[in-house]
Amino acid sequence: MDYVEIAIKTDNIPELLPEILIAQLSEEGFESFTEDNSYLCAYIKSSEFSASKTDKVLSPYFVEYTSKIIKQENWNAKWESSYNYVEIDEELVICAPFHKKVPQKKYRITIAPKMSFGTGHHETTYLMCSLILKQDIVNKTVLDMGSGTGILGILCSKKGAKSIAAIDIDELVLENINENLELNKVTNIEAFTGNSSNIPNKKYDYILANINKNVLVNDVPIYVKHLKKKSCLIISGFYSSDFEDIIYICNKYGLKLAGHLEKNNWIAALFI
Repeated sequence: MDYVEIAIKTDNIPELLPEILIAQLSEEGFESFTEDNSYLCAYIKSSEFSASKTDKVLSPYFVEYTSKIIKQENWNAKWESSYNYVEIDEELVICAPFHKKVPQKKYRITIAPKMSFGTGHHETTYLMCSLILKQDIVNKTVLDMGSGTGILGILCSKKGAKSIAAIDIDELVLENINENLELNKVTNIEAFTGNSSNIPNKKYDYILANINKNVLVNDVPIYVKHLKKKSCLIISGFYSSDFEDIIYICNKYGLKLAGHLEKNNWIAALFI
């Protein structure tokens, strides 16, 4: 499948604007992002790209952008040229199969860098991993909503989780998840396509959801129905300015804030 890359000039815009643009473009279906000193690049399936919708999102911010088609066969080569491994909390390193001289850590996750979200580079994935590292997940059951590459479930497996269900709305993500499970020799994750309406009829010790504010607000009541007593919901995908709204909806359905982390105005939060 081909993708469209839009390249937004960022060398003369406010420092925090790229983060806002990522959030806005994510709402419109853009799946992956890369940044350097001059450009923010965003990627979306060519079949889902709309120039008029993109213009509508970006026009209020007075930014310039160009767009081009990225052929599927060129995607990995593009990533490999600029893709670095990620270290989190001195315990975890996330790398790609082609990385050399990767530091030794307690946990190592290998992710094939394709179009699925979740490589550790984005703040929300980084923060979710950091919160998971602080949890005792041995023999726990886990549900990973919006699983992307499967990175969060893989980390839970490496930390001793009993079983993990990974759900993502994109059918093409399943191929990437299964590849990553094989790369990491993980066998206790069941991955399938769907959304919150497709959650198995069971309860979990941990539910993970790194999605976006609108989906979280809508789905928190559903997550609660699938949580055991004294279990945990770990969520991200929203800005610090949205945190009060997230706390409100979680409190409304009996969840209490037990901790949170922040990075570049993104939040990941733990509720019990």
